[in-house]
Amino acid sequence: MASIQRDEQWTLAKKKEIREAFKLFDKDNKGQVIQEEAPTIMRYLGVYPSEKDIVKEIIPAMMEEDMQTKTIAYDKFEAKMLEIISAGTYEPDSEEKLLQASRNLN
Repeated sequence: MASIQRDEQWTLAKKKEIREAFKLFDKDNKGQVIQEEAPTIMRYLGVYPSEKDIVKEIIPAMMEEDMQTKTIAYDKFEAKMLEIISAGTYEPDSEEKLLQASRNLN
């Protein structure tokens, strides 16, 4: 029972975080952002997918059925972000991994 409450609290906290980040880019308060802003919002939320994944998988999954609009609705964005964040995919690289990459460049 405690884990269910914890899961609900986590979900509510993440939804609030996602909503606040989305609102920063939803200038007209229409519940939509242009698709080019979605990667910036994702990074703000600590999600770091590759450009390839953004273009091929994530954005198409969030787009409205009418692909002509080039906007992403909040409900689709929230659902996809909850899925990605809860799965732990696209987390930032560890400090050690970044240091190793830097050493390899030098």
